[in-house]
Amino acid sequence: MPRKYGEKLVESLLFISAITSILIMLLIFYFLIHESLPAFSALGLFDLISGSKWHPSGDIYGFLPLITASMLCSTIMMVPCFR
Repeated sequence: MPRKYGEKLVESLLFISAITSILIMLLIFYFLIHESLPAFSALGLFDLISGSKWHPSGDIYGFLPLITASMLCSTIMMVPCFR
């Protein structure tokens, strides 16, 4: 009999942990979308991705340098993997 109560307790704790994790993930997603909408609405998706200047205090956003640097770093770090 006591084992059944222990299993129920663990099951309940795991369920609460899962629900909490899902809620936190949804809140993070919501705040990311909510805070980034002004940039998307001001510039548009294409201009935001293809822009080459990045100056947040001047409201100039362009992800191209960030994307290029990420791709370059990833490519350089993959070179030792093929040796």
